[in-house]
Amino acid sequence: MPQLLVCDIDNTLTGSDICIRAFTRWHKREAALDFAVATGRSLHSALSILEQQNAPNPKVIISSVGTEIYFLQDNGVTYRRDDDWSRLIARGWNRQAIADAMEDIAAIVPQAPLEQRKYKLSYFAEGDTTVAARIRSNLRARGLAASVIHSHGRYLDILPVRASKGAAITYIRKLRALSEDAVFVAGDSGNDIEMLRTFPQSIIVANYSDALASRSDLAHSYVARRSHALGVIEGVAHFRQRASRPTLQ
Repeated sequence: MPQLLVCDIDNTLTGSDICIRAFTRWHKREAALDFAVATGRSLHSALSILEQQNAPNPKVIISSVGTEIYFLQDNGVTYRRDDDWSRLIARGWNRQAIADAMEDIAAIVPQAPLEQRKYKLSYFAEGDTTVAARIRSNLRARGLAASVIHSHGRYLDILPVRASKGAAITYIRKLRALSEDAVFVAGDSGNDIEMLRTFPQSIIVANYSDALASRSDLAHSYVARRSHALGVIEGVAHFRQRASRPTLQ
């Protein structure tokens, strides 16, 4: 039965040369397991880091925190954006009004222009644990709908309410007619919470941040003993072994 593995990139798939080399060797033996990534990076940034790390070519790239989906073409090199997904998440998104509202928030700094996307506004917010709540309150007061994600105590992303890594993976799962138990997801930080929460076979690598392992809504997740890409392999093995156990009658 076909399966799908979706990994965050930074500090999940990447972060250790030894781990990524082991992952690449492992992936070559996994003919029935399609590989995808879900990242906060833009498409070009994601492709650049994957190339630098000699990582396998993903069949799907979910970029910019789930606001863009790209499918690998038959030539094995280029990617095509899914415009249907873009139209779906665009409903209710007022980018300019949200950008104007963000000017009221102190101590945030816009990220580089490449990270500012049609369906994503990105900022740096260093060490302020209340910033996400303040932004949500400010947007609600203005009647603006958006999702606010703060991760690593530093990165702040504002997205359409319909967009997230988890929602994008669900969209792909339905396109491919996969069951939920055919999907594995792996992450390490706050911007992975939604996808880890959405799927029962979720993997938290050992080098996680943002207190993922202590969250009650992620109690179903497997917390790997190994870090980075080796933790991903460990997590897939765990869920496969659990699925193969006979059930008691």
